[in-house]
Amino acid sequence: METLLSVLLWIVSMLWSIVWLLIGGWVSTALQIVVVVLGYYAYRYGWRRAPQEAWRGTRAIARWGWNWFRGVEAMAGGGERVQERVREVEVVREIRVKDFGDINLSSLMNVTMVTGLIILAMSV
Repeated sequence: METLLSVLLWIVSMLWSIVWLLIGGWVSTALQIVVVVLGYYAYRYGWRRAPQEAWRGTRAIARWGWNWFRGVEAMAGGGERVQERVREVEVVREIRVKDFGDINLSSLMNVTMVTGLIILAMSV
């Protein structure tokens, strides 16, 4: 019985160590941010309406982040990107994918890497 209890105590202590590690690090920071945001909503809307408004704000931010990740334009009416021309029988659609000055993540990372290598070469 003592061996069984000691194994059970060891498992519980390991789980507590993992929980304590998570609470002490980035999870604690995230929870502190959540508490501050909920405090703001409770102050602004009252404690009864705060959870609904916080959920609505969270959904709006999540939707914005997802659309940003997918590359959807924020303003639906901003600039015409599809232009149709009729050529005799068929319809040709020209789609402008990039405007002047647009960069993609790959180009940005390449420029950053070359800049870093130049700085490293200058310091040696």
